[in-house]
Amino acid sequence: MATEEAPNPDVRGRPRDPKSHQAILAATLELLNEVGYPRLTMEGVAKRAGVGKSTIYRWWDSRLDLLLEAAAPHIAIGVVPDTGSTRGDLMAALDQVIATYADRVAGHVIFAVIAGLEDDPRLRAIFRDTAVLPWRASLAEAIERGKARGDFPSSLDVQFVIDLLVGMVFQRVLVVPEPMTDGLAERLVDLVMNGNLP
Repeated sequence: MATEEAPNPDVRGRPRDPKSHQAILAATLELLNEVGYPRLTMEGVAKRAGVGKSTIYRWWDSRLDLLLEAAAPHIAIGVVPDTGSTRGDLMAALDQVIATYADRVAGHVIFAVIAGLEDDPRLRAIFRDTAVLPWRASLAEAIERGKARGDFPSSLDVQFVIDLLVGMVFQRVLVVPEPMTDGLAERLVDLVMNGNLP
């Protein structure tokens, strides 16, 4: 489906009415869950929110731009806590990413991002900078704490470990027909810390 572009971008800049703003964000998430991203339209959101389509286009450039704002609480993974142990940190990190990917809204957004962001560097940067990089940075810090404790060799490739963990969770939660998460965090932590294949 072609990206819906704002028909009249030079009317931007008017202050957002908080009531209409919240109604539009809520309508976006409702329709996303009802019809999915491919059938989500600005017209449908406007009708559900009780606003004019031009109101939406004054505040958002595209459907994906709107979706990223509406879904922000669902796709922000958070910060990996310092639990005092490397195993605890990694378990907490995996619990976070599994819960986020299993969120229905987040799943819609992730596939929308995969499908629609390759031609829009600005939105790609928004998604990366708000939903991906902060959590990766905090997980990297947790792994570095593990190195300092002697739980990992100093030569460990931190970004490789992060990709291994995230990639496995992505496959198990978002790609397979039935999510397979039972014991997943424990087995991944055992693999990373001990090299134990399940």
